[in-house]
Amino acid sequence: MGTTGFDAAPRVHDVLNEGWVGIVLLIAMTVLAWTNVRARKKWTLLRDGVFRMRLGQQTMRDDISLRDRGLISLLIAAMALIGLFIHQSVLYSGGLAAGLPAFLPILAAVVGVTIAQALVIRLTSWFFKVDPGLGEYLYTSLLLTVACGLALLPFTLIMAYQPAARNITVILGAVLLLAMLAYRWFRAVIIGLGQGVAPGNILLYICASEILPAALAVQALAQQAHLLSDPV
Repeated sequence: MGTTGFDAAPRVHDVLNEGWVGIVLLIAMTVLAWTNVRARKKWTLLRDGVFRMRLGQQTMRDDISLRDRGLISLLIAAMALIGLFIHQSVLYSGGLAAGLPAFLPILAAVVGVTIAQALVIRLTSWFFKVDPGLGEYLYTSLLLTVACGLALLPFTLIMAYQPAARNITVILGAVLLLAMLAYRWFRAVIIGLGQGVAPGNILLYICASEILPAALAVQALAQQAHLLSDPV
């Protein structure tokens, strides 16, 4: 019996476009839609958090709360998108096994780094009994994390559904991540200097709360990727 053209062309499995990727993207976009309908003020807060060098005391007192479900939902969605883009980029480069089990450690690392940075800020403020801009920097960091994740949404969509554009998308997305990280450190310097903190102390803080957790996460991910890629 002959075969039709459709039968003769087997479907190619795309590891960057598996079903769970669509679910992650759908959840993230659902959070954005809910925010747009029920908490539109969060967009103004994000705009101020990205483009204003300093957050006013009134903004931190009235508009930002770590118990705010809207902000927490946006933060979770942003961390998922950051983790997804990192997973897609490393997988596209051939340095990681495919599938949800390879994505989950990356997501855990992104969440762990975010929590570790927040804890370092809180512990520093508690230990020294002072708040030389640490509270402001904590809120600024969270808002920048949300902004970075949302900015990566189109990149993750292109990586998943536009194979021809993946090469340039990886490059542009990596540039965005590095630029946001550099901007975050720049904001730390601006906030610290504005509070009269010595430049040496600012550098020490950046190393302790920003670079060290990220370096530990990268090392852990490298070990996990090696375990996943090794045959049993």
